[in-house]
Amino acid sequence: MQYKVAYDLGLLCFSLGCLPLLFLTKLPSIYSSYLLLLILTMIVGISIFFRKTFWIILGVLVASFLWSTQHAVSYLQTVEQYIDQNLTMEVVVKTINLLPLTSIDAPQGHYIDFRIQRINDQFINSSLTIALFWKNAPFPSAGELWQVKVKTKAVHSYLNQGSFDSQRFAMANRKILLGTVVEASQLKNTKNFRQQLVDKALPYINLFDYGDMMLALAFGERFRLTSQHKNVMLQTGIAHLMAISGMHIMLVAYLGKKVMRGLQFFYLFALSIIGCHSPLV
Repeated sequence: MQYKVAYDLGLLCFSLGCLPLLFLTKLPSIYSSYLLLLILTMIVGISIFFRKTFWIILGVLVASFLWSTQHAVSYLQTVEQYIDQNLTMEVVVKTINLLPLTSIDAPQGHYIDFRIQRINDQFINSSLTIALFWKNAPFPSAGELWQVKVKTKAVHSYLNQGSFDSQRFAMANRKILLGTVVEASQLKNTKNFRQQLVDKALPYINLFDYGDMMLALAFGERFRLTSQHKNVMLQTGIAHLMAISGMHIMLVAYLGKKVMRGLQFFYLFALSIIGCHSPLV
């Protein structure tokens, strides 16, 4: 008799295999990885021979743990060679600029995410992100290409019990590399679609008292949130919802519009149901 594992059970086991990354103080060494690979090979052989659900689940757990740890090790090995270095990079701006069209005074400096294309005139195959501390205005906009000279470092965190582990958070989001801009020059001023959309929306959003919350809902950007609104969201536990619910609302509105357009195109009777409450108006 052939035993099968349901997809939901397989996905649950895969997630459980990745869970130890939340508690490991250090990643497995290369010898430990080889040992785990040997154990996984034995488990696969046993599961093929005996066809027991237990061995299949155990194989998924070991495989997911090995995959997740090796993915982390590969990322660290790629990034480590660029830490504590003076480098010249070609980078593309990822963070949208919310400052040019606002009445808010530009801050003294803040971190901006960039995608690295070249380092010291060498093309980077992997997708690396670096957060650069940008001190002087004008601040770059998303989609622009810049050449920067930077002093790099890694994200640091405190091991105080109960405190937020910023290093683990940066590792999970592949943003462990930081830097300070020494010199910068713009190579290409083309803005991406998201930045262009924000630039068009900002003049209207700035007319409202709750424009900062509208930006968070519509674009998932919480940079403009006031201290008062941040405290309210933290106390009520809706800070994360503010960043993602707006995206869901826009997705549903977009799909609703396309469905109504499709009905209007294929069925003449749809014209009678399109009114002030439809997404077409």
